[in-house]
Amino acid sequence: MADADSISYQKYQSSHYVSERTKQRILSDMQAQGEVATRYTVLYLKDRKEHRTPWFKRRENANVALKLMRQKYGEKNAIIYVD
Repeated sequence: MADADSISYQKYQSSHYVSERTKQRILSDMQAQGEVATRYTVLYLKDRKEHRTPWFKRRENANVALKLMRQKYGEKNAIIYVD
């Protein structure tokens, strides 16, 4: 027979389990409401080494940086990373 502590712990585990799908839905809802800040940076290759720009809060600013890095280091050597 299980003791009261183990039963309580099992109830806690089962009542606080959140599926991955639910986590993703909650996260997307929070992003839509502006509660989670999305950040952008540009990753680029320079002399076969990876570098990155500072973080941007707006996608438009990251796109400007992306254009500049692609002009300077090549079309295939720069991408936008979203966090």
